[in-house]
Amino acid sequence: MRRTVQIQTSTMCTARCKICPWSTSMLAKQRAVMADEVFSKIMSRLQDEHVEVPKLPLYMQNEPFTDSKYLDRLEYVLRNIQTGYVEVSTNCSLLSKPVAKRLAQLGSLGKLVVVLSFQGTTRKAFQDMTGLDYTKVIHNIRAFLEAIQGGGPSAVIHAYGDPQRIGEFWQDKCTAWNLVNWPRIKPIAYTNRAGNLKGEYAYKVDNNKVKKCIRHDQWLHFNWKGDVIICCNDYENEVVFGNVMDDTLETITGRIPKIIQKLSKDNPKFICRRCDAKCIGQ
Repeated sequence: MRRTVQIQTSTMCTARCKICPWSTSMLAKQRAVMADEVFSKIMSRLQDEHVEVPKLPLYMQNEPFTDSKYLDRLEYVLRNIQTGYVEVSTNCSLLSKPVAKRLAQLGSLGKLVVVLSFQGTTRKAFQDMTGLDYTKVIHNIRAFLEAIQGGGPSAVIHAYGDPQRIGEFWQDKCTAWNLVNWPRIKPIAYTNRAGNLKGEYAYKVDNNKVKKCIRHDQWLHFNWKGDVIICCNDYENEVVFGNVMDDTLETITGRIPKIIQKLSKDNPKFICRRCDAKCIGQ
């Protein structure tokens, strides 16, 4: 079995980003962290069933550092799971100097990519978009980028907005900080998050330009309870294929096609029908 594996070890987030439906979802009310037995079971299933994992994002719909055990769990994954690379994505609000230092050190254990999410190129725009403290986040990003100058994880900055302005903003910052190894800058397009995001930032992309969705049959998305859900846009856990505590991954993946077929048949509320990447049951 070959699957990209995404794991949500916490339901919490410190931001209130306008480009994300988290704050109005059921996750905002949960305030839950994945139990040790659930995390251990996911790890053992991946190992015992010899799952080939090309990529392992250790986050989903959350700010990962709200999990107090996150760095220990990240270290376990890097040491024990055979994967092409592990990815961490953070809004940087909790990326303190001690966290940044250890995160940098963990890069020596395997290929680790750290995505720094920063939405805006001015203090006002950033704080309006995220609700976070601009000065604190910039300070944390600088501390992390300085910590990896001697090697370690790869850094990528994800940002929504005008690519030229974003590039110029970070060029100025990296130059002022005297960085030798600069992060890669990746502008991101708005989406409607499978219909879970409303308002001006729920931008509808041209479906003809959207690649065929592979989430349902080439990924495994584990929520904090160990449920395997359909994708990272399923903020309400609308589609659950099974739970890792009850079933093997082979059993769970084996039932996915029938569940998809049943849910997609003549059902306009099916999550995939609301998504920008309309390709299931269409």
